[in-house]
Amino acid sequence: MLTLFCVVVGEGVPFSVKIDAEKTVSELKTLIKKENENTITCDADLLDLYLAKMGDAWLNTADAINVTLDEDGKLSSFDVKDPTFSITNRKHFGANFERKEGDIHVLVVIAAQGAVNAGLNTFTRTSQLEFQDAVLRGIRGIRNKVAVLEDRLPHKSEKSLTDGALGQTVIAKLETDELIKDFAPAHGEEAFWSPLIQKQANTIESEVEFDAFITPFFDLTLVVWCL
Repeated sequence: MLTLFCVVVGEGVPFSVKIDAEKTVSELKTLIKKENENTITCDADLLDLYLAKMGDAWLNTADAINVTLDEDGKLSSFDVKDPTFSITNRKHFGANFERKEGDIHVLVVIAAQGAVNAGLNTFTRTSQLEFQDAVLRGIRGIRNKVAVLEDRLPHKSEKSLTDGALGQTVIAKLETDELIKDFAPAHGEEAFWSPLIQKQANTIESEVEFDAFITPFFDLTLVVWCL
């Protein structure tokens, strides 16, 4: 009779099972499920058992608890046990197996859970790519709309048109294209373009300074209108 210490990957609580040396790995799965009926709810044949061994050394409790599944829901660094082989097969524990204090011998993976984890990893990566693509599409859409608006605006190509006249021309063009909207001010809220703001704007003579002054209002308009 062999005493084997096991850890269900992701649960982190070592437990022991006793099994006759002539039994198979498949029968070991049944015993493991029986010892953990509250944790393992799937059929015993859906369990994957791995030798808790790195090279010639068995894992200790701390190392076994820290083992995690890879992206495919497997333990690629450990050898999976063939359910048709006997416990004492030389690829498993061998005929001369001796238990030492503190050793963990079996890592238990619920195969169905491994598949779910792998699926979640794939879903997460896909979702991230889809989100990034959506953001890029949104940015391109904003740039295209801004370009369309800029194309519709008349450009001051000569000195014969004063800034005031150009402004009136632009306003007329925007009204024609129905790009100017009037909204009733919200009660108790600050006006979007108040008389005070207009007064401040009138004092600005530098085009660069005016661009810096007007940009926040333009940005806010784009956000509100989702442009």
